[in-house]
Amino acid sequence: MEGRSTNTTTLEPTPQTKPEEPPKILAEKVAAILRKEYKSNNIVALSEAKAAKVLQIQYRVSTGLTTADKILKGGLASARLHLLVGPESSGKTSECLELCRQVQAQGGIVDYKDAERSLGEDNEQVDSLLDAYQIDRSRIIYDRPKHLENALSSFRRSAELLRANGHTGPILGILDSVKLCAPKASMDSDETDPIRVGLTAAVLGDRLPLLLATADELQATFVFVQQVSEKIKGKYDSSALDSVLDDISIKGGHALLHTASTIMVFGKRKVLRKG
Repeated sequence: MEGRSTNTTTLEPTPQTKPEEPPKILAEKVAAILRKEYKSNNIVALSEAKAAKVLQIQYRVSTGLTTADKILKGGLASARLHLLVGPESSGKTSECLELCRQVQAQGGIVDYKDAERSLGEDNEQVDSLLDAYQIDRSRIIYDRPKHLENALSSFRRSAELLRANGHTGPILGILDSVKLCAPKASMDSDETDPIRVGLTAAVLGDRLPLLLATADELQATFVFVQQVSEKIKGKYDSSALDSVLDDISIKGGHALLHTASTIMVFGKRKVLRKG
């Protein structure tokens, strides 16, 4: 008897899909992978306990000004860039010296770039000024930078060396001022060379993100001093604080204004005398 033929179909086992993990677990897992691949401890899921450390401001440097410290919740934050702007002789360098004194009180070290020679022309003048502000000269790295690129790269290197050699306290870098710290290409070119136009803005735009990354990684604080310039439409008015950023012009374009976490504006008081 001839048998009946039957068609049989072999069923392949369907691949087992992994159950979807809760978003919290998945975010933490991806963050851990990224930390390892990119070798960066700053990559975290915000649900992780270590996120608090990444987001934490380790220290603040008091400005010595009660109202400013109250607004800034204690002073200038670490891991940030800050900007002091104002006309000449408005107190910017005095504030820098106060910041030096305050950071030393916390066990910190200062890297002072004196492009303006504002601390004095000789050792005696510098000593006299530091003594007046009760600043320990043994905890200041003093530098008169050759050009802007030199100042910015030296900031990064000094912070790296301080941390590599065991310094755990605050690090404060000050550049006084940007206006008198010319880019290298500007110094090497002829005064009539059009390449000089916009060089400071180009250098700052290129180098400030690198410095900001260093500040974040090493918990350093960097302060830039800049003089304001008068615009054609009118003079800088220190009383118009509500629109001061619209009314001032500083060398270097908007790079500093956009990178700075804090902008402190200094102004002159006009004294009227009779007779």
